[in-house]
Amino acid sequence: VGTHVRFADNDSIGLEIHLAEVTLDNFVFVGNDHPVWEYGSGLHDLGGCTVELTNGVFRGNWSGLIMEGDSSWTLTNVVIDHHDEYGVFVTEGTASFSHCAVWDNAVDFAGIASPVGADGNVSLDPEFLDVVGNNPFAWDLHLSGPSPLVDAGDPTILDPDGSVSDIGAYGGPNAAGWDLDGDGYFEWWIPGIY
Repeated sequence: VGTHVRFADNDSIGLEIHLAEVTLDNFVFVGNDHPVWEYGSGLHDLGGCTVELTNGVFRGNWSGLIMEGDSSWTLTNVVIDHHDEYGVFVTEGTASFSHCAVWDNAVDFAGIASPVGADGNVSLDPEFLDVVGNNPFAWDLHLSGPSPLVDAGDPTILDPDGSVSDIGAYGGPNAAGWDLDGDGYFEWWIPGIY
């Protein structure tokens, strides 16, 4: 179980799981790949897992999510964006998506039908504030003010201000709890430039 977690810049896989129950909210998987092998993923599921992911971002990994065994995934308010190979690759198991944004992957979905167009799932540019360069630690994954993902999340999940949750890592009831630099002061969570 994790809240406000970041898996970044690993040489291959951000998180590999097997026979596990995983619940993450307000998370990011960014820049996980191997520069020589051309392989890697944000989340790699070897099977037998139950995974619940809410309000997060997969961006700039070699692949976003890979499921290679009989597992069950539930994704809500998640961005899957800008992967060199697959956004989502499933060889076995089930995956459900609600109010997710899938954009600019070499292949958005493999092994399963695209959920885009149903249950609030969209294929739209998230319009992050800053994702320039190859350093995932320098990226600003806040949504821009005019992003189409603002207030576009699951309507049963609310942001700290009581509005419908934004899709991404800075949405949902825990959006205001990020402190990535560990200075004891929480980050600004509202879309747009601080």
